[in-house]
Amino acid sequence: MYSGFILGVTIIVFLFISGLPAQKLPDQTGQYVNDYVGWLSKQEIGSLNKMLRVYEDTTSNQFLVAIFPDAQGYAVEEFAIRLAEKWRAGKKERDNGVLMAIFRDERAIRIEVGYGLEDVIPDAIAFQIAQSLIPPYFKKGDYYQGIYQGLQALIEAAAGKYQGVPGDQSEGRYNWMPLIVIVILLIFFSRWKKYSGGSSGGWRNSGPFFGGFGGGFGGSPRSGGGFGGFRGGGGSFGGGGATGRW
Repeated sequence: MYSGFILGVTIIVFLFISGLPAQKLPDQTGQYVNDYVGWLSKQEIGSLNKMLRVYEDTTSNQFLVAIFPDAQGYAVEEFAIRLAEKWRAGKKERDNGVLMAIFRDERAIRIEVGYGLEDVIPDAIAFQIAQSLIPPYFKKGDYYQGIYQGLQALIEAAAGKYQGVPGDQSEGRYNWMPLIVIVILLIFFSRWKKYSGGSSGGWRNSGPFFGGFGGGFGGSPRSGGGFGGFRGGGGSFGGGGATGRW
């Protein structure tokens, strides 16, 4: 019965998503870290860009970070997977990319893991990082340290060295069923809101950095300057990963 329910849910999600129109998403800027909110200083972005560039040069893995004001009424999971598909982090032949998408208003952290890294960064580990490791820093307003520690944990996991958060039990209690149901409901209601005209003004503009899904992005993310170098490598994503909140 349980397996039948999962199969039914999978079919519904596939049919629902396959009919969704393509959305206007931000173009990749050449930076590993893209901050559309202004949380990070140029120095902090530059430091993270350098770290991720060196990491790519050493391992070929491509890890990206994107910070948004909100998901524009969409489920954060839907927004993140579509962004991952567009930016194509990871090498085409290895699918070894990771996207950490952060949404300020939803207070959500979504980690998308490329096909090639799903064995070493399974959903349970991604969930522990997104739910238990990063949020304590964000709650204190220390966004740089939260992102840095999250990236370090993902790097350790990709190398098979991640030890987990001391005293944390989130990996053992990760439950698929609530997540599946929540994702379906969020996708359904976000679609319903859009097509029923729930917002008289169309897509919201969230300030100078962000122009919206439908209307494009009105500005550029804050740049660390001088140490970019990322170009989409053709990696593929299939929804592996997890969502955490603070």
